[in-house]
Amino acid sequence: MEKNNQPPIYMKNRELSWLKFNERVLEEGATPGVPLGERLKFIAIYQSNLTEYFMVRVGRLSDYTLLDEDNSERRTGLSPQDQLDMIFARVRDLYETKDQTMEDLEEAFRKKGIYHLTMDQVSKEEKARAKAFFKSHIKPVLSPQIVDFHNPFPFIDNNHTHAILRLHRDGKDYFGLVAIPQESKKIIFLNDEKTRYILSEEVHAYYAPSLFKEYTVKEVALIRVTRNGDLSADDEDADDNVDYRDHMKKILKKRDRLNPVGLLSDRPLSGAMTSYLAKELGLSKDQFFVTTRCLDMSYAFALEGALPERSTQDLYYKSYRPKPIGPAVYQPSLMDYIEKNDLILSYPYEDINSFLDLINEAADNENVLSIKITIYRLADHSQLVDALCRAAENGKNVTVLMELKARFDEEHNLINSQVLYDAGCNIVYGFNQYKVHSKVCLISYQKGNDIRTITQVGTGNYNEKTSKQYTDLSFITADPKIGQDATEFFFNICTGVLDGSYQSLLQSPYSIKPTIIDLIRREADKGPKGYIFLKMNSMTDYEIMEELCAASQKGAQVKLIIRGICCIIPGMEGYTDNIEVRSIVGRYLEHPRIYLFGQGDDEIIYITSADLMTRNMERRVEVACPIQDPALRDFCRFYLDTQWKDNVKARRLLENGDYVPIQDGKEPFSCQDYFMERANKRYELALSGLENQKARTKKDQPQGLFRKIIHFFQKN
Repeated sequence: MEKNNQPPIYMKNRELSWLKFNERVLEEGATPGVPLGERLKFIAIYQSNLTEYFMVRVGRLSDYTLLDEDNSERRTGLSPQDQLDMIFARVRDLYETKDQTMEDLEEAFRKKGIYHLTMDQVSKEEKARAKAFFKSHIKPVLSPQIVDFHNPFPFIDNNHTHAILRLHRDGKDYFGLVAIPQESKKIIFLNDEKTRYILSEEVHAYYAPSLFKEYTVKEVALIRVTRNGDLSADDEDADDNVDYRDHMKKILKKRDRLNPVGLLSDRPLSGAMTSYLAKELGLSKDQFFVTTRCLDMSYAFALEGALPERSTQDLYYKSYRPKPIGPAVYQPSLMDYIEKNDLILSYPYEDINSFLDLINEAADNENVLSIKITIYRLADHSQLVDALCRAAENGKNVTVLMELKARFDEEHNLINSQVLYDAGCNIVYGFNQYKVHSKVCLISYQKGNDIRTITQVGTGNYNEKTSKQYTDLSFITADPKIGQDATEFFFNICTGVLDGSYQSLLQSPYSIKPTIIDLIRREADKGPKGYIFLKMNSMTDYEIMEELCAASQKGAQVKLIIRGICCIIPGMEGYTDNIEVRSIVGRYLEHPRIYLFGQGDDEIIYITSADLMTRNMERRVEVACPIQDPALRDFCRFYLDTQWKDNVKARRLLENGDYVPIQDGKEPFSCQDYFMERANKRYELALSGLENQKARTKKDQPQGLFRKIIHFFQKN
């Protein structure tokens, strides 16, 4: 804290910082160089992000306002109510921006011959088609209801669209409610060419009055109520003797029935409607928001597959398929390769199947004794789960720490834990008060008279779907010191020990934060020769930001690539003059965490699953792994430097909190486009090398080409 116990002037509120990040997502929906269909998806992602933000962050702040103790934010001194007031005001403005962005985007679609229409815009024939669809596919599954003295206001499910009507009959006012089934078809095409369409939610709203024939309809609107979703097992009283799976199932049942935190409507509501809903839902009028362009934006993802192929050629990114790494192309055994070479996979440019091939090889290798892994989020129909099940069925000792508190994936993880358990895997559920967010896998196998290990440490989840959407790093090594650390790590988390001692690995909640602070201080002591380059998703931790400010004041150069929340204000004279912050929002979600300290001989690099947030440093089990192989250290540095060169999708954070384009006068450069091109070239080289090897006899070229290719991949 500063003098007089005042909050530091170089820190800002995390909630408003997050809104700035989401505004960057929305801006991609207005960026001319982005294909139109992708721009529509960015707007949908913006709205989905905002919904989850209300469920979690607004939900938590709302809970804090009910407590007697002071819960003011340490960084800025703002009370929970202060923060809510600022959030609600900002979100109202952002919805106006979203609607204008949608209007501009739909005009651009019309120029391409694709029309999103409202019921007021359709032709007579199209209206008849929409009406027929309503009668045959929608009306039979609807359950309209009147709200009166005999029929009290019903429970409105979390984030389900409802039509609400203000009605009149026999001198009395009533309200009607119609829930729109979630499984309803989102898009209704109005011509056979599939170039003119209307959204089913708009059809619902238009024909909802016909369901209340005996009433005069004064008002009709679509609404979505968002409820507090910040309910975790940590907050519940759990008896250590109860089945943790059953406990989590009870927790999940409560989430959708928590208090409302916001209401979104498709048009401004009358005073009478607003007052009625505010009373019934326990909301203030500040918690009512309006978007005139689509309540349910999920249709944006369905549209790509629904439009005829001839209409989508220029509307979406050119397809990119993650590439197998070179060794996966020409090596019969990845285990043999990794025994001699450390490896980093870079998703989504390189294929997660290269890691899955390693697990599948281990599952079938008779010398493999055990596979241990921590799991936070998984894809549907996970290939990893299939491989682990097969390993267990093949007699391997398979231990899976399944984190059941992964927010919004709890039920999915419960299901997968049962599948793994039924296959014979050992299932561990972690700690009551600490989420296990680390990404660690350990393969142990017999080699002669020795037990050897292969360890993988990643920055992202073992999820085949998101590995194609998120950028992440996956480090794989046979280093015996790291293998011993990973062995101890699994012993510790399986026996409830949080403060284990390790040679190489760092682990929160005990050693990551102190080590990072020590390394920041080491660079600060070098003065202008100090160098810190950090990439992460978010930064909120108070003490770490204090140390970065102190390093800046001593002249150390601090470069930060932070995709989302950033609570440190760069460029403040006398405080953060030497700190620069950039954010990259592009085709892929930036997700790696790379921490680099120093230059030259004393350079230290870690990759980790941990952001520099207090929750990750103090309330989660995270792992950070040093990168010691010279070639891979070169790659990590190259990765960071390449991202810093981005002047297309990168933005620089200003002292006033705005993000502005990088204007460096250089040729346009997108780091994500570059890494896709790089991966393509590396894959082509590997294929070329394989073909050349097949064309030569071992006598002519005994492994020389393999050595050259391996050297190339390590250096590049």
